[in-house]
Amino acid sequence: RIKLSYQSYVLQSFGTTLEDYMAGIGMDQETFEGELKSYAELAVKQQLVVDEIFNEEGMKIEEADEQALADLYGVSLEEIRTAYVDGIYEQNVKTNKVLQFVLDNAVQK
Repeated sequence: RIKLSYQSYVLQSFGTTLEDYMAGIGMDQETFEGELKSYAELAVKQQLVVDEIFNEEGMKIEEADEQALADLYGVSLEEIRTAYVDGIYEQNVKTNKVLQFVLDNAVQK
């Protein structure tokens, strides 16, 4: 129920309700909750992989990593630092750094 309350809050900030949103995309509540659960499980697995690579490679977040994320979104460093909720910003910087590391070190067969 917490996730639905959060979703309702977010949707209200866009001027709609959860019920209207679900109707608009043609989903009932059970299907919507199933989609949320699947997304949450995938996000957790992805973050575990990112965290493992980040730690195994001895990576640290540097200002250049933060700037790379700001550049990706076309905003200033200060804007990107204040745009995210606590914890989410750091995780996005880490994810961006790990993705770049993987791309830089990929071997094409």
